[in-house]
Amino acid sequence: MSDMVQTSGAVEGLTGFTSASPIRGCRHRTGVSTNSKAQIASITDRIDKRLAAISDHQAAIRAELRELNSLQPDHPSDSLLTIDEACSLLHVSRATMFRLMTDDRDLRYLKINKRTLFRPEDIEAFLEAKLFKAA
Repeated sequence: MSDMVQTSGAVEGLTGFTSASPIRGCRHRTGVSTNSKAQIASITDRIDKRLAAISDHQAAIRAELRELNSLQPDHPSDSLLTIDEACSLLHVSRATMFRLMTDDRDLRYLKINKRTLFRPEDIEAFLEAKLFKAA
């Protein structure tokens, strides 16, 4: 630490060290040495290769996510509907849905802890039960 000089910072109480002699391999104000240019090029190449690998991984992950999203459940009851999803299928508001749940025994639903869920086939059966048939 013989060629280090202590300087005080702009904020009272902060101190830092600056080099009294130039750093080896660097030329102050005259540019970067040839050795440093080669190191920069090497580091840049490594970063480019890593970014390309990340892009390849990202593309593979996106392809797998698209494949996963395209899969349909094996059985319709494998996917349960939330209240909002059931409302959109029946084209009713949340308030109407809660009224139907309390007043109408044709609408079946599941209570799992605090969640209310519907099976798609129960929504279809409810619609069938409410269908008017022409005489």
